[in-house]
Amino acid sequence: MLFRSLVIDGGVPLATFGTMQDPSDSAAISGANAVTNLGCQASIAAVQSAAQASLDRNNWGSSRATASIMCADGWNDRAVKVRLSAEAGVIGPQQTIVVDSTAINTSARIGNTSVITLDSSNCRSLYLNGTVNLTFNGGVQVDSSAVSKTGGCTTNQAAVTGKGGSNYVTMNGALMRIVGGVTTAVNATPAGSVVTGAAPVPDPFVAPPEPSAQPGLFPQTADPVITTYTSASGTAYVLTPGIYRTRVIPQVNSGTYLVFTPGVYQFFGEAEAVKNSGGTFCTLPSSSATSLAAVVAGCGSGTTAWEGVCATLAAQRQGATPCGAMLFFGGFTTCTATNPAIMLNASGTGINLMRPFYSGAAVGSAISPYDGFLFWFSRNHPAPKGCEADIHGGGTSRISGTIYGPTANVVMDGGGSGDSGNATLQMVVQNLEFKGGSTFTFQYDGREFAMLGLYGLIE
Repeated sequence: MLFRSLVIDGGVPLATFGTMQDPSDSAAISGANAVTNLGCQASIAAVQSAAQASLDRNNWGSSRATASIMCADGWNDRAVKVRLSAEAGVIGPQQTIVVDSTAINTSARIGNTSVITLDSSNCRSLYLNGTVNLTFNGGVQVDSSAVSKTGGCTTNQAAVTGKGGSNYVTMNGALMRIVGGVTTAVNATPAGSVVTGAAPVPDPFVAPPEPSAQPGLFPQTADPVITTYTSASGTAYVLTPGIYRTRVIPQVNSGTYLVFTPGVYQFFGEAEAVKNSGGTFCTLPSSSATSLAAVVAGCGSGTTAWEGVCATLAAQRQGATPCGAMLFFGGFTTCTATNPAIMLNASGTGINLMRPFYSGAAVGSAISPYDGFLFWFSRNHPAPKGCEADIHGGGTSRISGTIYGPTANVVMDGGGSGDSGNATLQMVVQNLEFKGGSTFTFQYDGREFAMLGLYGLIE
């Protein structure tokens, strides 16, 4: 997407503007295409080189015009601005025409980052609570400035805190950046992969409106009917996209399935408590959720069917068969320690949830602004103890997509394991806790995560 503006000193003919605008636009786009996952500022040399080369190709090089090529303010360091100025050929006093073009790299995502915790002061913003083994193939950013014995933190607390058992963190080709400190109970490898005193980062998704504010984009069916398939071998509950306010979501137990067909789900009030107490959650195309047998085959007792149905479609990102779901939690006010906003308690086949790659956009549209979000907790989501999103259990969790909740606390515990080969997970939340024998691998693949969208005009 491109934004244009024009500044004219004096009565300069608009025809001059017409000869300059296209080269300026092309230069901005070329510069934006050079922005890497590290952002515009870190890529500025390549950005300026690409934009200038475009101007030269279009005969608006330095011999004909003066170009200022810079990173545009805002836009999370993803936009490039080109200002092209030249003397206008008019009779009388020489006039100067100035043309501005700003372009953004719509493929830019959070630069190789698996986790961001946004709390600025929590003593346990990233909390490893008892025999936790984590592997991150993308970076970790902890915005908390908390350090041991300062600001209410005890000796054994800091922005990144380990407690009890053996807590191990492996950073594979990535860094853990912490604004504050880290306790000695966190064993991180390789040496030098943890950096303290880092600069904080802003919420990278602060610009997009809440999904609930997009009635024209997402399904508005109120409390859709939940289809039930049952037999002696088990039960499957199949949900369809829409707004759930009063319909109670079935709590699945061992031998039961809760299936999300493609689209966006909005949960409010009592309907927001989505719980799995030992059953299986999964996302399937509608065509694969027409019977209990089809659900069992699609969700899989292992991973073969699930990978074949959803993961392959996601890798292709084409065709007319959407897959994946986004769950938006719009505000839960009665959560307690035993009744959290969302509880995914996996056993057996566990949690096989994939982010949408058609989101609320029309089928056949490869990308929408909300592409890649798996869970979105409202920015008004309550943060107190008991209101966490709780992902735990003894099964295998294959969760693909971005979990976003700038005021939400997320707990992952109970021996679950993230699959390092078949699913990827990114979290941008207020605080994050791992406990109870957790083993998780955060595989990084930017194609699977939410991307920076385009929202509003640059001034």
